[in-house]
Amino acid sequence: MLRDALGAMKDAKDLMPAGERRDKIERLVAEVDAKIPAAEAQLARGLGYLLCRCTWPPQIMLETGTPPRPRCGRCGRDSVGGLGQLSKEQERVLQLLTERSQPGFSSAEVAQRIGLTGAKAEYYLEEFNKSEMVTAAYAMGSPPEYFLGQRGREYLVQQGLL
Repeated sequence: MLRDALGAMKDAKDLMPAGERRDKIERLVAEVDAKIPAAEAQLARGLGYLLCRCTWPPQIMLETGTPPRPRCGRCGRDSVGGLGQLSKEQERVLQLLTERSQPGFSSAEVAQRIGLTGAKAEYYLEEFNKSEMVTAAYAMGSPPEYFLGQRGREYLVQQGLL
């Protein structure tokens, strides 16, 4: 609907004689046109669609493939955390988080238990948190605690790991 209105504005602008008014409308139309993709992504997120962060503005993930799950039409990532197929190391991180729900795991504990560097464990956990595969709980003066999220559980089930 917004694109239709913008198209009508472009057509109307083309009917105007050259000059300052037409130039002003042309700039406004270009400004609105540049903002539409971000507005579409925001609207899609509000309607429950997943977004892929491979570009700015984010790409709206549409359900495709077998099994059907949201995928990015630009980069091909799927909704399993937006990360596509995980490595065995990443899967071990998710599996570790199934061992307990309270308290959660710190990135240092994940690193120690799985044999990762602290930086790598923290990276995986933050990426998983961004993609809603894990949830991070923050308390002042303490490192974040990580818990397995619904998307992480879904991934483990789909891969036969849970």
